[in-house]
Amino acid sequence: MLVQHPIIATLLEQGVISSLDSALARNFLEAGESLDAGLLAAWVSHQVSRQQTCVILQEIGQPFAPLFSFSQMPDRICEQSHWIGLPAQTRPLVLDNGRLYLRRYWQYEQSLSNAIRIRAGQVTGWSAEQIKPLLDELFAPSVELDWQKIAVASAALNKFSIITGGPGTGKTTTVTRLLALLSRLAGTVNRPLNIALAAPTGKAAARLSESIAGALEKLPADFRAGLHAKTTTIHRLLGSIPGRTGFNHHSDNPLNIDLLVVDEASMVDLPLMSKLFEALPAEAQVILLGDQQQLASVEVGSVLADLCAFSEGETRFNADFAAQISAICAVELPAFGTLSRIQNNLVVLQKSHRFDAAGGVGRLARQVLAQDLPASLACFEDFPQQLSWDSNPTTEQLVSQCCTSLQGYFDALAQDDICRAFRVLSANQLLCATRRGRFGTEALNQAIEQRLMQQGLIGRTDGFYPGRALMVTQNDHSVGVYNGDIGIVWPDATDQGLLKVWFMDAGNQLRGILPGRIPAVESLYAMTVHKSQGSEFDHVLMVLPGADEQTLFKGLNREMLYTGVTRAKQRFSLFAAKAPLGMCLEQQCARTSGLSDRLAADSETGN
Repeated sequence: MLVQHPIIATLLEQGVISSLDSALARNFLEAGESLDAGLLAAWVSHQVSRQQTCVILQEIGQPFAPLFSFSQMPDRICEQSHWIGLPAQTRPLVLDNGRLYLRRYWQYEQSLSNAIRIRAGQVTGWSAEQIKPLLDELFAPSVELDWQKIAVASAALNKFSIITGGPGTGKTTTVTRLLALLSRLAGTVNRPLNIALAAPTGKAAARLSESIAGALEKLPADFRAGLHAKTTTIHRLLGSIPGRTGFNHHSDNPLNIDLLVVDEASMVDLPLMSKLFEALPAEAQVILLGDQQQLASVEVGSVLADLCAFSEGETRFNADFAAQISAICAVELPAFGTLSRIQNNLVVLQKSHRFDAAGGVGRLARQVLAQDLPASLACFEDFPQQLSWDSNPTTEQLVSQCCTSLQGYFDALAQDDICRAFRVLSANQLLCATRRGRFGTEALNQAIEQRLMQQGLIGRTDGFYPGRALMVTQNDHSVGVYNGDIGIVWPDATDQGLLKVWFMDAGNQLRGILPGRIPAVESLYAMTVHKSQGSEFDHVLMVLPGADEQTLFKGLNREMLYTGVTRAKQRFSLFAAKAPLGMCLEQQCARTSGLSDRLAADSETGN
């Protein structure tokens, strides 16, 4: 057995690479590969652990670049390797158009891009003459471009659609009207639609169900009559298999649905999105909803951002499709040249109905996206009723505010009203940029629990104590709980001696599970911004690492701050020194992939 190469060993000792990266490099060397090939393998593995789908060979970054001998260029190293190959070769690493992938992630990307390319070229078969009168019933005349109406018209024609936009732009309202229109059309041919609504987490699924129910109430009765759809998580929809990464539904056992809506698509990672599309029937219609500006998925990939990359924040139909939609909606749409194979499948909603265009939260979100620090800071001065900024926060201050806001939650539990406790819990939320550090979720949750115990609201701070608000952190398909699900520990009303963890499903029904069956959890009093995606709160308190915790700054970026700001429906309070705040606005969350290029207009194949 070959002893670990000193360079690989040093990278491992310094924490630059993980033991998994090191093991892959070592396997390469033991197979007779060159040191440079082994380093490339470690680099790819390292980048995948940072949620990158692949690496671009001509963009080798620190700390790897100085380690390569460069006796040959990276592409030449790959050509001479027996473990790195072209797509048609079955090798551990795949070199494709200057990008180097672990084979598994190349397969996910290639499979997803091919599935989208096929669907993007398919039409529903409904004509403009069938669609237009129903659109006019659903939408009142408008002197401005009604992007919601345009999105419904576009999605009524296309088998694949993306509807994106910031918070409050009406994505759920739009898709509800779309579903109502499609159900009416299906009814004209006596063909009821089998509709599935899915979201990445239980919380997001519940919110989607609630939002659609609310939007349906505003529709004419004859549009509501034939519309029936159940909301669930993507994992539940696909049928998770305990102990395995696969699902019950796949290409050989597709889902029995006619139409799929996926909400919070920015949260869906590349492997899961690939498996979801693989499980779709060939004729199924697909609509993705989400905000491309939000944080990308926790795992590998940035699928929604990649799909929307060509648009640069606006709808860009080609000339023929722009003319078709203009005629249906009685508007004049601009036309664009050939940009992408999916340019006629994407509509960007522009107008926020949640935030006043001149209001504080909405304006702050726009300035964050613009990466304008002075203008962002000015928002806090201009809107003191909606926004607040503390540049010198303390743990005591954060703990006190959180415990005060939790009083109503514990009051509801004291009356055995778990449903109300869930509602109160979603009114205020402390969001952290990181897990570690004095302002991370680990330290703050511990401090909050200590204070709650001192106040007599909880009896202990460890385990499944009565009153604990928690979040599941690990999928357990056998129990039916998934990462991101929110629960409350409280006695069963029929047996006060029996503690259960209560979850609220998408239909606002409570489900109690014995604590011993829950795989892994963490307290919810403070949660990471990543975990908050798919949720919204009346008042968001967001804290960044301290000015002296610079080792934590690398995880700060514009998308994180934007996501935190836009979780707030009414008020946003920021606790951050100027240095970490500035770092948020300087850095962007950029993930490397080939998905956007695979869907480019001049791309010949999905490979």
